[in-house]
Amino acid sequence: MGIPWASQSPQRFGMEAETVGYLLRRGRYGNFHDIEEIASFLRVDGQNFCPTDDISPCSCFEELWNELRVDCSDAGSGQEIFSVFNSVDWNVTEVREFHMNENEFVMELPDGVFGSVSFRFIALYSITKLSTVHETAFLQAKDVLESIIIQESNLENFPWGILPQLHNLGELRLDLNSLTELPALQSNTLEYLSVTGNHIPAIVPGWFLPNLKELQLGVNPISEIPIVFFDNLQSLEIYGCSLCSLEDVPWDTILQLASLTGLQLGGNFFTTVPTLQSNTLESLSLGGNQLSALQAGWAMPNLKHLHLGSNPISEFPIGFFDGFTSLQFFSCLGCHLGPTLHSGKLAFPSQALDDVDLGRNDIRFLETGAITGLTANTQLWLDDNLITKLPEASFGPILEILYGGAGQIHLDAMTPIERATLRPIVYDEFLQGHPARAAADNICAAFEGNIVYYSTVSRWFERLESGDTTFGDGPHLGRPSTVDDEALRNALNSKPNATTRESATTLGPYDLPIIVDDHDGNTSLAHILLPYELIATADD
Repeated sequence: MGIPWASQSPQRFGMEAETVGYLLRRGRYGNFHDIEEIASFLRVDGQNFCPTDDISPCSCFEELWNELRVDCSDAGSGQEIFSVFNSVDWNVTEVREFHMNENEFVMELPDGVFGSVSFRFIALYSITKLSTVHETAFLQAKDVLESIIIQESNLENFPWGILPQLHNLGELRLDLNSLTELPALQSNTLEYLSVTGNHIPAIVPGWFLPNLKELQLGVNPISEIPIVFFDNLQSLEIYGCSLCSLEDVPWDTILQLASLTGLQLGGNFFTTVPTLQSNTLESLSLGGNQLSALQAGWAMPNLKHLHLGSNPISEFPIGFFDGFTSLQFFSCLGCHLGPTLHSGKLAFPSQALDDVDLGRNDIRFLETGAITGLTANTQLWLDDNLITKLPEASFGPILEILYGGAGQIHLDAMTPIERATLRPIVYDEFLQGHPARAAADNICAAFEGNIVYYSTVSRWFERLESGDTTFGDGPHLGRPSTVDDEALRNALNSKPNATTRESATTLGPYDLPIIVDDHDGNTSLAHILLPYELIATADD
């Protein structure tokens, strides 16, 4: 026999487990030998609330506090469910939950399907052929029903008109169905409504949901939101219409909602967005639109998450981020910020900045001061760009901030390291008398990656053996050496017995932490040591 309350929600499980623990600690009610005895104790003696008759294809589970859960996932039709509740004697008229999951046969829940039994929670998941639910399935429980969930079905219509009669309903989830209309809804109790992933083409005015806190309309072909739509949604905290067909929304009306903290409008057709201001908004998603330019003057002092990715944004106006003083996460993944990030464009004022995602922007070069305001713990994502050089003027100030904290710069695994960075390390291996193959292994181990081949080290060893100890590129490459050879030799000779990693550290003050992605879902931490004097300058 399984634990009778193992299927409960984490919150309820925690409450019941805490009660059981209290009984055991106090020892006031005798000695319990196992969890089943405790569960039996917590039920009312002498009563059996599940029917004694066979109710197949449904099942009844008696849980703690005499709560019942009925599962009809194996039903072959709505009529079979009807028989369970109308042809069998039930000892109770109120049951906690009616549940169905992954059923391919039930096409409707007919009139009077639950007989005299009322449910507080009705949850139907993946009932793929279900197209009709009769209103009496809900009206029978009008005074106790708290939640209705119907997801991944063929539901074409819902009895919206009964909502005012469901006096205790707080949650309605009708996601991934086949609904084609959403009328003006009325309810004094509803707090959460989601109709994501249906075929609803339009939203009409006249809604009255004074206690609604979250509204999700995403993945519907909705092209317009009436200006007066939000007039009677004054408790709204989160509004989402991601992957709709919106070209504009009544921004002023939305942002005047006194409790609004989340706005999810990604994947629409916005080409412009006005200067936005809100004192309450904490999360804003505008990714996947057609925004190419944004205006300065935004003011959202409590905004923590800003998602602008997958927009053709080529740059941000100076001072754009000044009004985001609490920002923790910023993403412009897949924008058009490359090939050059210009100075002063990404200046973050927040002291709580955790993540800045600039991946997939075709960035080749960062001007000095292009990214400022990072903290020691900021994760800076520059992966899947075209960066092949890490100039000291651009990356030095960033590294100074990240050094010693948990912050990291994430670069693509294929970003090469400058040859000028590696050659002094090869020279150190040569001075220590290591063979070329051992030197290549030592360097790869020190840099925690396969960054140099044996053939390359062998060729450089031949150059050193010939007496050529210069470290810069030869004239045939078309660019002069910028390396102070004497300074490097002195640095290396000062610690003749140093390990490869110690020599790398000697050559430069910065330990660049990089997350290496292998594009198969695996990541590893590498610390690439970048001596300033060896890194190509902006003029290169």
